[in-house]
Amino acid sequence: MRITATLSVLLVAAIVSYHHMHELVRKYGEGDWAAALIPLSVDGTIIAASMSLLLAAGTAGAAGRCRGSLPNYEPLLEWARLQSCCAQAGSASAAKSEDS
Repeated sequence: MRITATLSVLLVAAIVSYHHMHELVRKYGEGDWAAALIPLSVDGTIIAASMSLLLAAGTAGAAGRCRGSLPNYEPLLEWARLQSCCAQAGSASAAKSEDS
């Protein structure tokens, strides 16, 4: 049941996010290819950063011990990437709602 609910929310969020960014890109004069690919690149980066954080959290203990004294900045960079893409998606949604 949890997986079904999570996937349902994920699907709705993905469709709305794609639609808002697609319309915004079209509004500013980009062609069909750009309007189709830019939302996928932003949402795809959100997915990639989220998965990287999940993988890093699962292996943090063992990886931290194996690396010695060097700090592992990868999770910090993934958080920054995730926050940047979420800000882009939120900005697109806000800009789209101003048009309505």
